[in-house]
Amino acid sequence: MKLYELLIEEIKTKGYERIEEFVSTEQTENNMLDFKLVKTNPDSSSDKIERDDKHNFAKEASAFSNTSGGLIIWGINCRKNDDGLDCAFETKPIKNLKKFHTKLNNITNEALEPLNSGVEHFLFPIRDTDEGYIVSLVPESEFSPIKAKFQVNDYYIRSIDSSVAMSHDILRQMFAAKQKPKLEIYHHLETIPQNSTNENLSVRLIIGIKNVGLTVSTYPAIKIKPKNFTSIDEYHIDGNGKSGLEKRSQGTNPHVAGTLFAGGVNDVIYPNYELAVTKLNPKNKNLKITDIIEANQDENLFEFEFHIYGNDFVGLEGKVEVKISEVLEFIKQNYKEWFEKVTNK
Repeated sequence: MKLYELLIEEIKTKGYERIEEFVSTEQTENNMLDFKLVKTNPDSSSDKIERDDKHNFAKEASAFSNTSGGLIIWGINCRKNDDGLDCAFETKPIKNLKKFHTKLNNITNEALEPLNSGVEHFLFPIRDTDEGYIVSLVPESEFSPIKAKFQVNDYYIRSIDSSVAMSHDILRQMFAAKQKPKLEIYHHLETIPQNSTNENLSVRLIIGIKNVGLTVSTYPAIKIKPKNFTSIDEYHIDGNGKSGLEKRSQGTNPHVAGTLFAGGVNDVIYPNYELAVTKLNPKNKNLKITDIIEANQDENLFEFEFHIYGNDFVGLEGKVEVKISEVLEFIKQNYKEWFEKVTNK
């Protein structure tokens, strides 16, 4: 899951108060987040959306579609901070929220060429009023480059805290790279009962890279940053200390800097193939099935952040959480006979 996808889930959980936290923390705009004021007159009887709002949506949606996806937060004013970056400094809640939401929905299919069908607009009213904020979720498009319409008529890409028109060279490369590798995080559980008569078992999470694109991926790499006491298994994939890609040093604390695994000229991932890279250990390496059953099922047994790289690939970052409930279900499905025997269920 990408970071902006985690952020929208957090906003859905906390509501408008999470959006207003952007102002209190002076959140800066970045490659996945943009703040916008609404210029459309809330009292207007017209069903039309103001020209500035149409242009802003088309421009930012084009940029996020052509990069790695992101969120447009409507109802927040920005200004430059001491570092010259745009940051949230003032809430400007949208009046007649539902009406503006309808207007946004009405222009979405006309704003981009080709269409990005994954765009969604979420309402976050303040308490029970018709005033609040809207978050536009724009995923990366597999059909990039995506052009902004509404007389903007240009192709945009995200650059730090702003959206900029693509240069001719970048645009030419994107059109030439229609067929390109597309890398995703790959992970699955490895759960092994230590013997057939007691409750002891070994639980690991295998992590790797999957190529869902159309061409071979060369020089693949992944940086893994374990969280919440999760750790990288020193024995890696083969049990003898060999990882799927060469392990590179990233400092003394992998929980802070992360650990980089990077490939060379002979390391490739073919389309629709996966490359297992390493394994993660849970906090407690010596588990019993009763530990899994009696634990809080909503807690994470594994948690890590990742950043995937590759030749001709723009990069992908995100976070993976595997709950204890998922591990228990995996054990029940794959070791049913053993589970029933040792638990008498």
